[in-house]
Amino acid sequence: MAKYKIYPIRLGMQEARDKSGGTYLQNSGVKVPSAIMGFVIAGEGRHIMVDVGCGPAQWSIEKHNFHLTEWYPLPEALEKAGFSVKDIDAVVLTHLHHDHCWNLADIPNVPAYVQKEEVLFALDPLPYQWYYYEVAQVGMTPRWYAEMYRFKYVEGDYEIFDGIKLIKFCGHTAGSQGVLVDTESGRILIAGDTVNLYDNWEGKGVWKHIPNTIHINVEDMYKDFEKIEALNCTHILPGHDIRVLDHKVYPVE
Repeated sequence: MAKYKIYPIRLGMQEARDKSGGTYLQNSGVKVPSAIMGFVIAGEGRHIMVDVGCGPAQWSIEKHNFHLTEWYPLPEALEKAGFSVKDIDAVVLTHLHHDHCWNLADIPNVPAYVQKEEVLFALDPLPYQWYYYEVAQVGMTPRWYAEMYRFKYVEGDYEIFDGIKLIKFCGHTAGSQGVLVDTESGRILIAGDTVNLYDNWEGKGVWKHIPNTIHINVEDMYKDFEKIEALNCTHILPGHDIRVLDHKVYPVE
């Protein structure tokens, strides 16, 4: 059976914001930064990039009121982690919000796996998500439009390589997906924003799990948590928790 290692890639940092925005009104008044991350899955002679980060600081503030205290060009961020753009054999996009897919063009000429339902939703999302998707309704054109010829459309759960399986979710966006990876210590899930912070998964008090406030259906978010429970993972890697960057590689060595 194939075994891989997962390397978090530090792509930027959003300034500290109220934690309640990511934990369904829990933790009001607690300020936390939001890490902008990608991941490299390495093993079996291949390298898979999961998510590619947001636009640079000036773009982010002008278009999204998205204040970055750090931002690194994707090629530079990969080099800092010991990789090169040329190493990457394929890309997985957990969803098409601007902070996860903006730099796709920096990894050219390789397939990019995305849920078909996510693409359809991204073309005409709920109004409150227009800016997240950078759609025409707010006078923008998503940068991934130019890269669509590379998309490998997935419908539901799908194993793209031995030991690397895409897991479809539907609460955060209509076609979010996580990446389930076989490692020496068991299966690790790169959860995207279905699990935005460790707190979403770990819960608080009587709440076993806590949804993210950015969702299209909170009931579906709870169903996504149930689906994750059934995967029996040894570790969940959230989409924006700064603590993920405490370790260079997963499983932790």
